[in-house]
Amino acid sequence: MTLFEKYEFIEYITNKDYNGNVIAPDQYGELIVSANIDLFKKKTGLPEDYQLGSPITREYIDANKIQLADTKHLKVRAATQNVSSGVIAYPSGYFLDDAIRYSYQRNVDGDSVTITKVVEALSEAKYGDRAGNWTKQPSTKNPVYVVRNDGIYIYPATIATVDFNYYKYPTTPVFAYLQRTGYIEYNAGGSTEFDWPERLHMDLVRIILGYVGINIREAQLSQYAEIKKKEGV
Repeated sequence: MTLFEKYEFIEYITNKDYNGNVIAPDQYGELIVSANIDLFKKKTGLPEDYQLGSPITREYIDANKIQLADTKHLKVRAATQNVSSGVIAYPSGYFLDDAIRYSYQRNVDGDSVTITKVVEALSEAKYGDRAGNWTKQPSTKNPVYVVRNDGIYIYPATIATVDFNYYKYPTTPVFAYLQRTGYIEYNAGGSTEFDWPERLHMDLVRIILGYVGINIREAQLSQYAEIKKKEGV
């Protein structure tokens, strides 16, 4: 379902034509950006779902195969990620680290064998404990990483290349159109569609309808969007 098809569907649900001004095209362009982030937040885990003693959300990345199918377009792999002076600079659109692996060569019975190790993620406190313990210090055989504001720090800093896997933010949608006399013409070439799977497009429509209902103070419309969201249809 294209952005324009969603726009037409919303106009149909609200029982208005383009001149009804329930949702102007430029306002729709702003709402699709908000809906995109709302769905992203839901699919990556809502903190609002946390309960005392049970910090678990109803949905989160890789929770099951369906959830993986919904979010796999957010997974990125940089198989030969450069590490500059022990630091991985955050890629454009970076959201969350997934896994980091490091490979090195080892001689086994006269043959050069590639050994791959998982780079262990540590908190600052745990890294401090490891770094200060001679027998537990990070090494090329037991590397670690720490996420910081200015990048991902790899230890030991002598590691130059890693296999870096992370999650990115979803593509920001753009609704481009040409204003004609009495109607708008969709500019598909200038638009950027949602990159969410097709099965989630109605979820996006319902999120937008919820915003529209609030804007026009239409309780019935907001209730419709909320009921359909809970039903999952």
